[in-house]
Amino acid sequence: MTRTLWQRGVVVAGACVLGAGASLAAVQPAQAACSWTISTPVKSSGRAVTTGTTAGCAASSTWETQLFVWNGASWQLLNYSTFGGNRSRSVSHTCSGTASTTFKGAIYNAATGSSKTSTTTLACGV
Repeated sequence: MTRTLWQRGVVVAGACVLGAGASLAAVQPAQAACSWTISTPVKSSGRAVTTGTTAGCAASSTWETQLFVWNGASWQLLNYSTFGGNRSRSVSHTCSGTASTTFKGAIYNAATGSSKTSTTTLACGV
């Protein structure tokens, strides 16, 4: 890091006051780390539901909560919801039929490409 002449003078003056070999460290205020989570899909009132949650992120950040189903060959997007800031957003889709179905919940940030997923199999017909 390149210091200005004024900053170098402060370090030298501080070293003179504190003794040879001493230096001053600038203390920066702590910033909250941006965290994001996705819940494992659950069955609720006949629907598969997943919830994406963000905390400590920039208010201008944009996120998506997404719900996918495994169709036997690939993941098919069923539903998504875009949201910003620090909050939770749920998405759901009908969970019907007699077979067990594999769902994947995801939270995604397009600006950074960051994502997290959680996958589970639900007995939709029960």
